[in-house]
Amino acid sequence: MKVKLLAFCSLFFLLKTQMVSAQTIPNSGFEDWDQSSTFEKPVNIIQNSNAESFYNTGVATMTKVQGVTGYAMRLENKLAPNGDNLLAYASWGEASESGFSKGVPLPSEEPLDGVTMKLRYSLSTGFRGFIAIIPTKDGVPAGDGNGVIPGAYVYYIEGDQPSFTTMNFTFEPSLTENPDSCMLFIAAAELGENSDSGKPGDFIEVDDIAFIGTSDIFLGGNLEEWEEGPSVELPKEWRVEVRGLNYLTFQKSSDAFSGNYSIQLKNIVESEGRRVLGKVMLGDEICPGNGSDCTPLPGMKINSVPRSIGFYYKYFTSGVDSATCSVNLLKSGVGNVARGWNYFLPTNDWKFGVVSIAFPDEIPDSAKIAFEAGRWETAVDGSTLLIDDVKFHYCDEEATINGPSSVCVGASGVQFSINEEFASGYQWSTTVGTISSGETEPTVVIDGILEEGTITVVKTYMDGCPDKTFELNISVANNANADAGQNQTLCADNATVSLNGVITGAVTGSWSSSGSGDFDDPASIITVYYPSSEDIAAGSVELTLTTSDDNGCQSVSDVMQVTFEPVPTVDAGEDDLVCDNSISIALNGTITGAPGGQWTTSGIGTITDDDALTTTYMTSVADVVAGSVTFTLTSTGSQVCAAATDEVVYTFTVCTGVDSNLGSLNVNYYPNPAKDVVTFELGKSVKVMEMVIVDELIQTEKTIIVNDVTDKIDLNFSDINLGVHMVIIRTEEGAIMKKVIKM
Repeated sequence: MKVKLLAFCSLFFLLKTQMVSAQTIPNSGFEDWDQSSTFEKPVNIIQNSNAESFYNTGVATMTKVQGVTGYAMRLENKLAPNGDNLLAYASWGEASESGFSKGVPLPSEEPLDGVTMKLRYSLSTGFRGFIAIIPTKDGVPAGDGNGVIPGAYVYYIEGDQPSFTTMNFTFEPSLTENPDSCMLFIAAAELGENSDSGKPGDFIEVDDIAFIGTSDIFLGGNLEEWEEGPSVELPKEWRVEVRGLNYLTFQKSSDAFSGNYSIQLKNIVESEGRRVLGKVMLGDEICPGNGSDCTPLPGMKINSVPRSIGFYYKYFTSGVDSATCSVNLLKSGVGNVARGWNYFLPTNDWKFGVVSIAFPDEIPDSAKIAFEAGRWETAVDGSTLLIDDVKFHYCDEEATINGPSSVCVGASGVQFSINEEFASGYQWSTTVGTISSGETEPTVVIDGILEEGTITVVKTYMDGCPDKTFELNISVANNANADAGQNQTLCADNATVSLNGVITGAVTGSWSSSGSGDFDDPASIITVYYPSSEDIAAGSVELTLTTSDDNGCQSVSDVMQVTFEPVPTVDAGEDDLVCDNSISIALNGTITGAPGGQWTTSGIGTITDDDALTTTYMTSVADVVAGSVTFTLTSTGSQVCAAATDEVVYTFTVCTGVDSNLGSLNVNYYPNPAKDVVTFELGKSVKVMEMVIVDELIQTEKTIIVNDVTDKIDLNFSDINLGVHMVIIRTEEGAIMKKVIKM
């Protein structure tokens, strides 16, 4: 009884744990990708272990080191962060079912006796590396080989060689014909059946590779030239398998169920060569390489027990093949506590797949997820799997019934649906109308809706989660209604129309235009309209929202008018010269696309009416001293368009000479030079505005505002510095400048 009670408590704890809020799988939609770093590789080399070890783990097993003269290549077995043994190799050439290719060319086709190279190495006792040489003619071996692999001359490397030593590898038996190419393969481990036979830290360093017997050169054999390996995009959080640059079995795809991207996995299967399955994992695994099962390593951390995993997928194959998904729930110190696995058949359309997970005896703390584009036993070359939107199911789904919440009285043929994810069955019921079809399907059809009420569906799950009930309250209306929204006024240079329509008594609505612009999606009541140039030139366009699938109601429409306000243009006039004795400047600007404008100035004079396009500016002596004055005309009155501006500059120039009289004004002034007061006799009564004393640099020293009618003015020079000064007299008839010396 005690044992059963403990078991019951444990089960209760597990059930309670799995009701914790669902955890999001990292990068579940494969939206986030990183550009990988790169590694160096010798020029002319075809395959190398870095293409696998560096992209998968960030560890380089092939590096550039100091050689006999210049550079050499180091192949070193290393231990990956996950504990995997990474074996180091390099290849000049490629072997496939069609033969041998991409080896070092032998254009002279002379007799070839072997290959020589300088080697330095250290291989642990019981471990060995090897060198394989395959001379070829027209893609097939040019000799019988030395008995290890048909057509290949294989030489094992053992022990330690602490310094670079020349080693000759001659062919015995000799070749049967002169080759046109030669493939060279070097590894710091014994590959083949003993594929795990390589010890981390063991290495072989290679330099000065050359042919024996022929005059042909082993291209790149001095290992002096290196280049960067290509950078590839890798999905964040997930781990992909790279088996060489020619065997990339994954890529980012824009064919997505949701968002922008999915991941595409593709098998590469050669009948007499490699078999690489397209694979992606969240987490990792260690595979012993001797036929034993792989040991999963932790992936994402979890604090509750998922009952299944779901995802959207597409799958294509030219033969009999199936894709797979597996999940391992893991506990630290224990290992695997539960597993789920399933296979999936081809589908051209996005489909939702589910893998149920066995209920664990112990609470897991992490999970590993893996997808493969085929099964090892039946994998077909080119089988392609796309995966998107991966999610765990924790028995906590919050779904809503899709369909109208308001229909017209007497509506029939109205459809309602529920999310199909993780479902094994459905049971619909309603207090409104009659179910005509789909009572046990994800989509139901209801006829004769006469009054408000409730639509209910009980959803059952394929992974053992308890049934869940979802409801939708329905109201009825006498008529459908459409609201296109308030009329809009937009500036012609930014005329993108955001539409947010509202409909009741109908399922959907669609937009149409009186113009020739485009909608993002005319079948969506929330969308964007892009006016055409013809729409904008016309000044306005009408956008109409019309209800559809009206649930028994008559279709109705509503119109929004969009008015395009022209972009303001401003012309303040042309820059010009003005006499330095001018007391006013005429301003005459033009504005289109706006009701008005306003003048501002850099000067200190006065604009008679700054809101009038045609107005007058009363100059100041300070403006003349400054040499020029700038006027800015800014458009006003637009509510939707940005204000436009334009500037005009008037530059002062001497028109009558510095000491010449102005008109009938005959100025006499004394004493000059002066100490205190200088008297200016004007020759007649005239209205004097102001008098300004400036120095030789035309910097203002003193300003006297007169603003009176007079024929004589005494000007006090007692507070003015010694030297030459100019006195500017500004009257209503103009201005005149006189020179005064202060002594």
